Amino acid sequence: MNSYIDTNIILSFFDLNDSMHTQSTILFLQQNLNFYTGFITVLEFRAVIGRMWINKQIKFEADIEQKIQSLKEPDQIKALTEICFN
Repeated sequence: MNSYIDTNIILSFFDLNDSMHTQSTILFLQQNLNFYTGFITVLEFRAVIGRMWINKQIKFEADIEQKIQSLKEPDQIKALTEICFN
């Protein structure tokens, strides 16, 4: 089954402090669902995840953070977005 997901669901998955984190994790673990989203959602996600990253409101695994730290800030946000969507 195909399911459209919006920015808030994707952000909840990556934000351990989000009140909907557990529910979004359960959703993404469903093997019978194919997720898709739109270009605007990706842009919105990039803006929010970038702001959260810059304000140190979100963390990733140590090896990911170490690789990202060596990049310039705009490239960090682009890399984070690519990592999250992959």
